[in-house]
Amino acid sequence: MDRKKIEVLALAGLLVLIACVLVFQVVIAPRRAAQRAAAAYAGAGVTVTSSLSSLRSQVQAARAQVSQITRLESEVSSMEAVLKELEARLMDPNEIPVFLDQLSGLAEQSGVEIVRVQPVSETPSGPEEEAPVYRQFPVAVEALGSFEGLTQFVSRLETQQRIMRVTNLRIQGADDTPTKHRVRMVVSAYMQEVRAE
Repeated sequence: MDRKKIEVLALAGLLVLIACVLVFQVVIAPRRAAQRAAAAYAGAGVTVTSSLSSLRSQVQAARAQVSQITRLESEVSSMEAVLKELEARLMDPNEIPVFLDQLSGLAEQSGVEIVRVQPVSETPSGPEEEAPVYRQFPVAVEALGSFEGLTQFVSRLETQQRIMRVTNLRIQGADDTPTKHRVRMVVSAYMQEVRAE
């Protein structure tokens, strides 16, 4: 073969090679890069979508917890108000003489004569596993009066501002007067437990 033909063939081969490189660089390489980018974006989109979904569910859970905390805070506030009201109804330990005077006054208002008042041993009250919050101050009361007067006396005791409880109630007819009855009962006043701080 002739040198010119070899040169022409070499030049044609070189042109074909350059054309192939150009086609690859201009057409094929950008398409492959676009396909890789699209695949990466699609994979990232799934990750972003699942992360977004996960974040939304976490936000909903947090909102539910905030709602529950708000509700519980409201309940605690309500319970604290009730506790404060009940604590105000407890007798102060220094008010024992006032309690005994109150017993006498209520008996007199009801037309009942108190025959005897005798202290019974005090008992701490409240949950056993904790320090007692309040204690009972029970007194045994013996009184004499009409049935109506006795029922008024007991009713007045149990409806006082201070918390009182009547237990061990026993009514008997009086031996000497048929219209009078003898009543024996334990009246307990509740007082705040004095705490050493």
